[in-house]
Amino acid sequence: MENYAQELLYTLMALILVIALAWLFLKALKGLHTKQGGADRINLLLNLPVGSRERVVVVTYRQHEYLVGITTGGMSLLDKLPIVEPLASGNQDVPEG
Repeated sequence: MENYAQELLYTLMALILVIALAWLFLKALKGLHTKQGGADRINLLLNLPVGSRERVVVVTYRQHEYLVGITTGGMSLLDKLPIVEPLASGNQDVPEG
């Protein structure tokens, strides 16, 4: 009976070790994922369905906005525009009327 208890204890210790290592590994991966970003990150701005399996999306990547058409056959670049920063002074020409 003592041998059974000892084997059970070793099995539980091994299980706890595996769970702890998995938890640490997942925390490390999450930390790496959150550190990525900035200019190399693709951000989805708009997802507009235009059919049963077709859609148009707007994404930003490296200071550009891309208008992309997505179908079952693939993806097509429809337009590419640079992102323009707004003026910091706040004086914009607004027509009076």
